[in-house]
Amino acid sequence: MKSFQFSLARMRSYKEQVLEKEKTTLRHLQAERAKIEMDIENLENHRKSREEEFKQSKNGLMANELMLYKFHSENTRLQLNNLYEELKRAEARVDAQIKVVVSASQEVSGLDKLEEKQLEEYKYLEAKEMQEEILERVAQKSSEEDSVS
Repeated sequence: MKSFQFSLARMRSYKEQVLEKEKTTLRHLQAERAKIEMDIENLENHRKSREEEFKQSKNGLMANELMLYKFHSENTRLQLNNLYEELKRAEARVDAQIKVVVSASQEVSGLDKLEEKQLEEYKYLEAKEMQEEILERVAQKSSEEDSVS
């Protein structure tokens, strides 16, 4: 009996490559999301420190400094709003990519299970063939012994 070869090995290899590509894409999207989260955190920290500075020097501020603070505060608020919107879009992209990765993973898993099933069938047929060979040899030996006697 010839050795076992999975009939869809090339397809599984291709699907594994697709899965790895999709996982790489997912990692990049997660990194983008993490960068946005870090930008938000940095901007929030910066805003808080500016508020503390403002609270501490509230009494000694001139009108132009107050206007500058308000401008800076509004600008920071707008930047944060933009970053939160960007974060929502990034999270949506990550969620969509997770679905793609899960789907690709299921395809590879399905092919793995099919290979296991084919291998089990191959082993069963191989064992059956060996059993038939042994029975043939026993029958042949038995007939040789009968003809010699």
